Amino acid sequence: MAIVMIGLVVSFAEAATTKYIRDDATGGDCTSVGTWNSAAKTCYLTSDLNLTNIIISNNGITLDGGGRSLTGSGTSGGYGVDLIGRSSVTVKNLVISSFNYGIYAYSGSGNWLTGNQVSSTNRGIYVRSSNGNVISGNVTSSSSKGIAFLSAANNSVTGNTASGNTFGIELSGSGSTGNTVSSNIVNSNSDGIYLVNGPAGNVIGSNTVSGNTNSGIHLISSVNNTITANTCSSGLNGLFLGASSNGNTIKKNIVSGNSGKGIQIDSSNDNTVVYNSMSGNGVGFSSSVSSTANNQIYNNSLINNTTQVSSNIGAGNFYNKSAPVGGNYFSNYDTEAEGCFDLNGDGFCDSPYVFWNGQDNLPWTRDNGWCSKLNLSLKAPQSFWASYSDYTARELSVNWTIRNNGGLPAYDVKLTSSTNTSGVTLITPLPVAFGDIAGAGQSTATVKYQVPAGIASWLTANNASAVDACGTLYVYP
Repeated sequence: MAIVMIGLVVSFAEAATTKYIRDDATGGDCTSVGTWNSAAKTCYLTSDLNLTNIIISNNGITLDGGGRSLTGSGTSGGYGVDLIGRSSVTVKNLVISSFNYGIYAYSGSGNWLTGNQVSSTNRGIYVRSSNGNVISGNVTSSSSKGIAFLSAANNSVTGNTASGNTFGIELSGSGSTGNTVSSNIVNSNSDGIYLVNGPAGNVIGSNTVSGNTNSGIHLISSVNNTITANTCSSGLNGLFLGASSNGNTIKKNIVSGNSGKGIQIDSSNDNTVVYNSMSGNGVGFSSSVSSTANNQIYNNSLINNTTQVSSNIGAGNFYNKSAPVGGNYFSNYDTEAEGCFDLNGDGFCDSPYVFWNGQDNLPWTRDNGWCSKLNLSLKAPQSFWASYSDYTARELSVNWTIRNNGGLPAYDVKLTSSTNTSGVTLITPLPVAFGDIAGAGQSTATVKYQVPAGIASWLTANNASAVDACGTLYVYP
């Protein structure tokens, strides 16, 4: 009988190490991985860390990675940097990869996450039930979710790059309210910016969203959000609203070169789509499903889309308002040869632009026809002493009213200067904001003046400014 020698080799995975950063003399474990500045409560990493996660144990601490790497064991490998229950913590300049969550902020507030590179995670930066945080200048890639929020409110997400993720930036849950997602670069994800399951009252603005294989900006069951001044290009769909995403405002976006739909609304009601440019898409604007109703689509530019509008069965979607606001501009319906006559010279085609299951009754004859100099005027002021102490201090309050005499809205109306005689000086800092003023509307603001004793009247010269729907600034008078 032969004797066989069997060699048994047993290997063990290297155990992960946890480092605690604390507000004490050594910064907890900080001095084992870097240098600690106790006065600034800052830990500066001086070496790369492998199979290591970091827990921030106190509020007000700064962790500065200085470009050093923090590497885990894979997407099931816990949290790279743990901020559970922490507030006023800064995490910056780290290169994080191969964790379940790269940076996890839970149940805290006022944290700053900036200048980090996070890749190969389940969630790159994950903010849950944590409010008032700033997430800026980070790069997230190759993750299921690049930057994700769950039931998190009043956070600022700005200047980040999210690419090559399944979801670039995600807001989810009804508690995700009042967040601002702005000036981010979101490209080559499946969905670029994704709002799902209840986010409300958020502003998604001035983001560059391109090359996403599903939708650039995608809303599912998300209500009363403002999607403004984004560029959505070169993907499948530019901007998509579905599953009872109601009451959202979609304005001033540039949506171009998408192979599917530029802007699409499905099973969603009471949305406003205005001042957008949709060009070179498979379909410029699309609505479908019978439950898509009561949406307002007007003052948009639809230029050289393969199909300008695709409107399937839907009740009461409106493609124009009464003059002078009117409807939309269609590049294939702006000349007499195309059937657009303007015999009365009002800027609208005399016949509707008709498409499947709908029509625009007041199509504009030229692009951005709804943008022209606004007719504003300053009404006679009302002056009063707001209190006895103001009277004795000679601080006179004056109610100025600016009226919009035209039919088109004026935006960001401000009183910008005030020159006065008789030694009267302005107390209220300039500019004085009057806000947005609808057509035929007006807005009043109170301005306070220092009036020398013995002065019963004086002359004042005032200047104001306003912006039209196309972003053109006008100065008055």
